[in-house]
Amino acid sequence: MISSRHDTTLAWSVHSGTTYVTPCDYFQVNGARDASVLTPEGDYTEVIRAASLVECQSTPGSFFFDSGASQLYVNLIDGRTPDSSLRIYKQASSTDLYNIRFTGDDQIIYMDGVHLEGGKEPLSTRHSDPNFYHYLFAKNCTFKYAKGANGVNQTSGAMVIFQNCVAAHNQQDGFNYKSSPFGGPGPVVIEIDCVGRWNGADSEGTNNGSTMHSAGTIVRVNGKYHNNQDRNVHDIDDCFSWNMGCISTDSQTGNSNFACGVGDSDDSIMWLDGCVSSGSPVDIEANGALTTVYTFDFIGEAVNGGNGTITNYQP
Repeated sequence: MISSRHDTTLAWSVHSGTTYVTPCDYFQVNGARDASVLTPEGDYTEVIRAASLVECQSTPGSFFFDSGASQLYVNLIDGRTPDSSLRIYKQASSTDLYNIRFTGDDQIIYMDGVHLEGGKEPLSTRHSDPNFYHYLFAKNCTFKYAKGANGVNQTSGAMVIFQNCVAAHNQQDGFNYKSSPFGGPGPVVIEIDCVGRWNGADSEGTNNGSTMHSAGTIVRVNGKYHNNQDRNVHDIDDCFSWNMGCISTDSQTGNSNFACGVGDSDDSIMWLDGCVSSGSPVDIEANGALTTVYTFDFIGEAVNGGNGTITNYQP
């Protein structure tokens, strides 16, 4: 199943040259992608947002939304007439934000082969009652192209297992886990053979491939996290993480591949068991005097940072 926020009803006409126009009355355009031009990993290539119609006309692979005139312009990278491969991710109102959102008490959710594309957050959970809890199991699923937040935004007490899932090209984090803002326990999460890649686009400095918060617990097994805007894997706020056979590489902004903690009051603990780090200037950060990162059979090529403790252990 594919659940996509893009509009399939747009009727395009030539504006000038290779720039095309269609009328639309969206509340907002939440990004655009070209499914006929794929990245090396098989993701849709971004159609960048131009600041003006003039810039769009001179920039192949761009779009411009004139909200005042309710006109949308696009100039595709190959100059073709817009077709069904063009994904314009629309937002109809201020509350039209999600592909799938779970808010009920004690829900049990199983997803297999579900692909969520676009929206503020492709997959969102949020409980207003700290006593609420749910169970989420997802296998062979993808969460991509969020404009506004995370690919997966797990915000409640929960037991979560992701297996062979991908979070890619989301504006903030790929996989993000935390407790409800109204209190309650942190989530318990297992990621198996998951990928968090090319997440982060707002330059806020905290965009990760996978991140646990709020005294939660996470186990990652054979995960691959690469080319995220900031730290590829970052666990904070008194949480526990155990990472086995994970590969973390190539932070876009020269941050670390594995990071634990976010200040001297944070006593998060991270275990790196048979993990590999490369392509970033820092392999491991222990950010805070109370944070500890334990390593076994770790392979890295850079330096370690932070004012916490990084030490070997025997499992």
